[in-house]
Amino acid sequence: MAAENQPCYHCGLPIPAGVDFPVEIEHARREMCCAGCQAVAQAIVDNGLADYYRHRDAMPESPREALPQIVADFGLFGRMCAASPA
Repeated sequence: MAAENQPCYHCGLPIPAGVDFPVEIEHARREMCCAGCQAVAQAIVDNGLADYYRHRDAMPESPREALPQIVADFGLFGRMCAASPA
């Protein structure tokens, strides 16, 4: 069980109290915040890509951080489609 206020090993978000989604990475139990992070981390390990965790230099971008750029990209796409002749 994760210690209170411990960040998720995969995404860095806080781990809610009472959850238990561990993954063994490089012979150590690593705590995850949710089943999604657990599944992704386990897939990374199962496919021989555990070096990802050793070499990453930042946590993954959260959807909230990425959303403004995605919205802007869709806006550009919409303007391009509207300007195209039918």
